[in-house]
Amino acid sequence: MLQHSLKRMLPIMHKMKNINKTLNKNILLSIQYLRVRVGIIHQNYPDELLTVEQMNAVEEAVIAQIMEVEGAEQPTFSGMSRKPGYMIVNCDDQPTSTWLTEAVKRIMPWKGAKLKAVLEGEIPRSHVVTAYLPNSSLDSSEYILECYI
Repeated sequence: MLQHSLKRMLPIMHKMKNINKTLNKNILLSIQYLRVRVGIIHQNYPDELLTVEQMNAVEEAVIAQIMEVEGAEQPTFSGMSRKPGYMIVNCDDQPTSTWLTEAVKRIMPWKGAKLKAVLEGEIPRSHVVTAYLPNSSLDSSEYILECYI
């Protein structure tokens, strides 16, 4: 009798295991969609790009702002990446995105810094060109641009 009951339960247990896998996958996807990717750009981007040194200064300034936050309202991030001329910060939720946008308005990582935080989709796209120019190491940038543009 017990063996017969177990045989009947196996398909149900297998189905429950599959449902659990699906739920876990859906929960992970939902969490991923809650994340907000925010770009930190120069106010005149794409005409003015952030340098590596400026990105380092921005990162340090944002970390200093994070250290000033007290209580349960701590912003949470899941990463940061650098692109040609700007930074992308992965905010774990909307409140963190809002906090970062306000923090970028407050920071002054170098004298005369003009920064703004925007959603990744709002970043104006610049065109990055890579070219192989043989035997051009001694040529000036101006000469190269005159020849190829």
